[in-house]
Amino acid sequence: MLIASRCPAPCVLMVCTRTSCFTQGARSLGSLLLAVALAITGSAEVWALPADRSLVEFTIDRFDSRSGLPDNMVMAAAQTSDGYLWFGTWEGLARFNGHEFAVFDRSNTPELERHAIRALAADKSGNLWIGTARGGLIRRDAAGQWRRWQRADGSLPFDDVMQIVVDEEQRVWAASETAGLVRINADGSVQQFGIEQGLSNGTVFGLAQRSDGSMLVATFSGLDVIDDDDQVSEFGHANGLPAGQVRAVAIDAGGRVRVSAGGRQYLLAERFGLTSSAGEDRGGVQQIYRDRAGALWLGSTDRGLWREVGARSERLDTSNGLAHNRVLALLEDHEGNLWVGTSAGVQRIRHLPFATLGANIGLDNRYVRSLLEDDKGALWAGTSGGLYRYGAHEMAHWSRASGLPNESILTLANGPDRRLWVGTYGGGVFEFKNERVHYLDGAQVLADAQVRAILPLPNGDVWVGSSVGLFRYRYRAGQGGDDPRDYVGGEWRKYSTEEGLPRPYVMALTLDQQGRLVVGTSAGFALQIDDDHFRPMGEAQGFPARDVFAIVPRGEDTLWLATDSGLVRWRGGEFKQLSSAQGLPFRSWFTLLDDGRG
Repeated sequence: MLIASRCPAPCVLMVCTRTSCFTQGARSLGSLLLAVALAITGSAEVWALPADRSLVEFTIDRFDSRSGLPDNMVMAAAQTSDGYLWFGTWEGLARFNGHEFAVFDRSNTPELERHAIRALAADKSGNLWIGTARGGLIRRDAAGQWRRWQRADGSLPFDDVMQIVVDEEQRVWAASETAGLVRINADGSVQQFGIEQGLSNGTVFGLAQRSDGSMLVATFSGLDVIDDDDQVSEFGHANGLPAGQVRAVAIDAGGRVRVSAGGRQYLLAERFGLTSSAGEDRGGVQQIYRDRAGALWLGSTDRGLWREVGARSERLDTSNGLAHNRVLALLEDHEGNLWVGTSAGVQRIRHLPFATLGANIGLDNRYVRSLLEDDKGALWAGTSGGLYRYGAHEMAHWSRASGLPNESILTLANGPDRRLWVGTYGGGVFEFKNERVHYLDGAQVLADAQVRAILPLPNGDVWVGSSVGLFRYRYRAGQGGDDPRDYVGGEWRKYSTEEGLPRPYVMALTLDQQGRLVVGTSAGFALQIDDDHFRPMGEAQGFPARDVFAIVPRGEDTLWLATDSGLVRWRGGEFKQLSSAQGLPFRSWFTLLDDGRG
């Protein structure tokens, strides 16, 4: 672990563990050290994927054979107390340090002569327990020493291990595909539970320990329970579960038993009953995993992964980021990331301060030129392939096929009466309301123009900056007077070099602190003098750039401008240029944002 040295407040401290780096604002050294201590010890209750966030807000990373895994089929995952992540594959064991994989197989580890690994678990002593398909049970201790339990020497009654669970007493339970399960006790003794001891079937799919210490056993014939006295009894059918195989069992955040049986999901209240989401087609669920935030993750054989938080259910599959729809393993690491083992490698789902929104939310056009949030909280995106609206976790899309006159959208703005103004590349401007296009009176003056800036004013006027000049649109009132809802048409007025613009190619519009319109063009900018005239600020006036892409007013006499020649400040009639000489890494800047804190 690396911790940065002390810095003057306020500052951000970066802490790196074996598996990840994270930052912490160093307002409280005590709270920071507590967070670091939790990361070191693995006691990470404070780290979890936020339950109130949607799946699309998480970042998904993928690791496969190209990253160093010995095989793409990742069947098991575990994390030891030293922070290392371990993945079991059909071609050996892989250890991940957050940067690269180290592989253990028959070539370097004799105990892994049969190195197809189906189960992994870690205990509190730093031991890694490894279940193989045909090579028995193996332990790698914290010192790197290996030991094997196998049928050949009588230390284990079977060699095929399906699952491993370390219980609260640090006893190790290993489930078999053919001969029930065994428990390795703290004194090293091995106790078997098979059909002779009362199990309903020798094929065991899953294990889950209840709060009373009893162990639930999901088998090919149902759900059994082993109590504290090691007595085995039938549990599922006795509590209302239909007869048949149980593929997975888990305990949810409320301490209730959840199972997957017969392609349906059941919850034990007083009796087993179908869950509220059981109406969905969730056949093939073989993994049920609860994370520290209380969310349930359900992994299937061919339908991907579901996440349940209360009544909310979301699905992750190959259409929105999952590498493969067959989910074989689930693990929450010490930092709260979820690792998903699939038939196409392992993926990490993590929460970052940012997320990429694209095909995972239905945005199938990646060329996004403009964004706008409306008063209902929906996000509008103008792309080279039409208009998108994302709200309430649903995406809507409009294109030429659905009525847009042009799909190449450059800019968006909220106009009067919740109308959306849409500026296009080569197709002029139009209004959009109630999912319909509204054509504006006289908009033919912009029919072939590139509309790069739109600025609606409180009085109802709308300024439009384009490749053919600056335009003002003034609504004509209908019978209802000045209420914007009654506007039925409008009039256009064009402004160009004759009215004082340095050039009629307009790229930015804003109002300064005095309410004057400021116009950015491809040859400087202009300040509004009155309704009919502008004062040019171009090369002749000492402006040290040409293209003005964005303008931010600061105070009554200051403007900041993003240009093709760095940042330019105009204050008190004088220009100050900031570029590479002042430390800026790029020459051209396309946008500016005032953070509200100076």
